[in-house]
Amino acid sequence: MKLGPHVIIPTERSQAWARAAPIVKALDDPAPLIVARADAIRVWRAYFPEQAPEANPYTVRDHILASLKGYNHLRLYCELFNEVSPTVAYVPLFRSVTRLLHEAGYKVCGPSWSTGSYSADDWVMAKGMGLDAFSLHGYWANQGFSQWNALRYRQFWKPGDPPVIITECGRDAIEGGLGGWKRDGLTATAYTAELARYGRELEKDPYVLGATVFTGGRSDDPAWQYFYTDELDVSSLVATTPVPPLPTPVPPPLPAPIPAPPTVRLWLAILPSNQDRNRWYEGSQWTHEMAQMALLAARTLGTSRSYPAVLAKVFTGKPESQDTYHLESLEIQQMAAKVWLDKAPAGTYTVALNLHSDSGTFSHVGGYWRRDVPGWVSKNLAARVVTALLAFWPKDTSILSGDYSDYLFAQKIGRHCPVLIEVGSHQNERDLAIVREKGFLLGRSMVKAIANYLGIPI
Repeated sequence: MKLGPHVIIPTERSQAWARAAPIVKALDDPAPLIVARADAIRVWRAYFPEQAPEANPYTVRDHILASLKGYNHLRLYCELFNEVSPTVAYVPLFRSVTRLLHEAGYKVCGPSWSTGSYSADDWVMAKGMGLDAFSLHGYWANQGFSQWNALRYRQFWKPGDPPVIITECGRDAIEGGLGGWKRDGLTATAYTAELARYGRELEKDPYVLGATVFTGGRSDDPAWQYFYTDELDVSSLVATTPVPPLPTPVPPPLPAPIPAPPTVRLWLAILPSNQDRNRWYEGSQWTHEMAQMALLAARTLGTSRSYPAVLAKVFTGKPESQDTYHLESLEIQQMAAKVWLDKAPAGTYTVALNLHSDSGTFSHVGGYWRRDVPGWVSKNLAARVVTALLAFWPKDTSILSGDYSDYLFAQKIGRHCPVLIEVGSHQNERDLAIVREKGFLLGRSMVKAIANYLGIPI
């Protein structure tokens, strides 16, 4: 069975399960990973007292690596923050940390969604993080293994998505449960049988690498004593199922260019704003332009994948607030897009789509271009994209446009065609609602507008 222990503080019993299980998760002490089977999946989580989306990605990487104390393994996945939301706010940070851990030779899993908390939109956004596996929590109680919690991932996973690791599972205070198998009145034998049934359910999903039961060992938090698994006889949980084959190894930091399929005619670099200083309160928390445009970029990327003629990639810079000198992160973001677009085969259209929102409460949609692109293609593309977006705005919405040839957005992209689109104003409630609720439609309309103008059938 694809079940194993989640271990906070190791004990003799939890270490015994770790030695036999096909999957093991450890928190802050790598001892359970070190004793695990050579072929076992390993998950590592370093505890962070603060889990802010504005965290410095280098600091996050350094903390994870320091906590591992030099340990690594071909089947090891480093888990990022635990149970954070909303997903959109963490896309830039997780994408950066994943890249940094890959460069250090480690695989990464995330976003570590809490049970029942993630949506289809969250799933799509997570695809833009570069993760090697999706980690999530799947708990249950009196309603069994429901599609809303224990097996929620089945609603969203599709072929081509990263594999799934359920990094916490068991009985919890949901769906009529009291929080832990002991509080729910189960005997050790009954709970072990229930775990075995869950393990058999996971066998139906070959893309699930495994699940770790919360929690083996012991904890300094007395609330977790009702979850402890040390007194279970887990021999029936580790006896039969072979471990899934090794996932594809992490690519090197500078992979060789990937040739476009013969049908691809448009390479589209999507560059969401990195401006995180202009904040506003939305719903129950603070957000900013960078988070808003990261959501739109993820949805634009997702919808572009339905068109074989389009190859798209998102380039997310580090937050502007972390710049050591003026516009450093923006320059790096633009240069990364240029390097990628330079690899496009001859005869392929290459476009850099910069996504921004305007400050203030004035509702409008804007398109900006570079004047030296032959045939005024940049200007015409900006106009076509703006026209497509206006279908989602009221008729009284204003239109802005202009030549931004002298701006860094346009200069650093080289010979490729740049277009900057202001998708509403981030202090206008109506504009915010359109971007938040109709992101997929906005993304699809932009991709189709660009392809149609260039004469590319999609």
